[in-house]
Amino acid sequence: MKFVQYSGKGLTALKSTEFAAQSEKAIIEIMGKMKAGDMSLQAEAVYTYLYKGERYILDGHHRIEAAIRSGGTIEAIELSGMKMYGKFATKIEEIWAGLHF
Repeated sequence: MKFVQYSGKGLTALKSTEFAAQSEKAIIEIMGKMKAGDMSLQAEAVYTYLYKGERYILDGHHRIEAAIRSGGTIEAIELSGMKMYGKFATKIEEIWAGLHF
């Protein structure tokens, strides 16, 4: 597990594990909070997963999409191997099966 920052191309290179499941209303609300510097966005971690050189979003899809649209930066916890498997088992198994590309 390590802490990373994503911005620009790094954000757009992240692969979603919830394709097209984000609420437009929630994304716009988060963009407003980002613009205002609202620290409440840091209350919950954004998790990404490194597998075979690709980075996948496990949790934080709305915040990542808001950062992409607003040109912002996201701090995340990057997982690899079996770390946090229990919390994200289904998504990790889908990644291993090649269901997210």
